[in-house]
Amino acid sequence: MRLQHVFVPVPDVTGQRWPENMREYGALRMTCCLPHQEMENMAAHIPKFLAQLNARSGEQVLASAALGNTADCIEAGLRSWSGCTLPQDLARAMKWWSKLVIPSEMPPGLSVSRQVRARAFSCLAYAQWELRDFVSNGHTMTQFVDYFYTAAMMANEAASLGLVSSAVLQPGLVLHKQLKSGHFDVLEPPSLRFNALEFLWEAVEKQNKEAEKNEQKRDEKAANAPDQYFCAAEGCGIRATRKSGLLRCAGKCLSGVKPSYCSKDCQKADWKRHKPACTGQVPEPGPASSVDLAVVSSGVTEVRSAIRHDGREVSVTLPMSDPQGKAVEFSSTTLDPLILKEIRDRMEHMPSVEEREALLRTFVTQSDSLQRF
Repeated sequence: MRLQHVFVPVPDVTGQRWPENMREYGALRMTCCLPHQEMENMAAHIPKFLAQLNARSGEQVLASAALGNTADCIEAGLRSWSGCTLPQDLARAMKWWSKLVIPSEMPPGLSVSRQVRARAFSCLAYAQWELRDFVSNGHTMTQFVDYFYTAAMMANEAASLGLVSSAVLQPGLVLHKQLKSGHFDVLEPPSLRFNALEFLWEAVEKQNKEAEKNEQKRDEKAANAPDQYFCAAEGCGIRATRKSGLLRCAGKCLSGVKPSYCSKDCQKADWKRHKPACTGQVPEPGPASSVDLAVVSSGVTEVRSAIRHDGREVSVTLPMSDPQGKAVEFSSTTLDPLILKEIRDRMEHMPSVEEREALLRTFVTQSDSLQRF
């Protein structure tokens, strides 16, 4: 299984106000209202979202939604859930979405388009899934599974209407593995409810096949050119998902021994080994550094941030397994490679799966998104 960290960027915009909780709003809207493939294009969508937020206040959106504008019912829910331009109110957000698709909540005569209905179901699937931890205490296992089923049912409805968002896939991928493992068999035969969610499972199967195919292609490319896909520093473990993911040595060393690195830190660590083969007489790399410490680059002292903006996707294998026993690969185009290695190394000293999952969550805030493939 591959986990991908997706960072919500701050666009380079001038003359526009950056509302409080804009990143939370952007992540939520991307997760719930667009096909999951669009997560890779988040940087292109965020400026559009910002312009739309600044064009109308939260109160204007609420007034329009109250008059029956169905698209603004979605928008009112997004702003209420994220706390962007409106006070954060999760229950109120769910009410705005529910009035579009839940018969008992719908106003008489309200006409809702297919696209808006799909987004409403996707938003409700996200809400149910995110709130599942709040019902884990004080409820029976059967009630807990019921809550899982509601999230999956909402996701199935969205998929049946043609929207396979990240909010749809997230409960689907997790529950699909649980059902295959027989985790719920002690409570009920899975065929009674969960297996009837045909649109959700079709979307999950398609995503799993695409992910497996892409992973196979990456592995084949890496096997044919390991020096271009794996960081050359001993013990690093960072790999690239494409050739451009790592930084190649700038010396005149032969292509057969030209190493690639995930960072200047690893280049420095590997310099003693590589120096004899590097015939270009390139300067010795600068001193290694740690995240949030000053680093020297081209003679200018800079602050090293945990977030980078070069767009290179790199990954690390975590000491975790999915329900099928496969290793978990954690990738990011924005987290510093040192952070990825820190996550892996700290997990190796954690005895329980719960501790390791909690550690992952500390690196994925509400303004980011953790996608499972």
